Amino acid sequence: MDTAALGRFLLVLLVANGIGFVIAAVVSPPDPFTQLSYYLPMFPITVVVAYVLVYKGGFDRINAAI
Repeated sequence: MDTAALGRFLLVLLVANGIGFVIAAVVSPPDPFTQLSYYLPMFPITVVVAYVLVYKGGFDRINAAI
């Protein structure tokens, strides 16, 4: 396994989870348990997004479109 790609994957996963947490905090009521219940379904989505961006050429497609 390529360690550079793994590091990139973990960085993208960290950023995507941070964005997901902020979205859950904004959308949900100010109750920590409710925010957590909004965030938990986002976690698998962020894993898939990070995988597609790093390992399936998502960043390359975005750079080509720009």
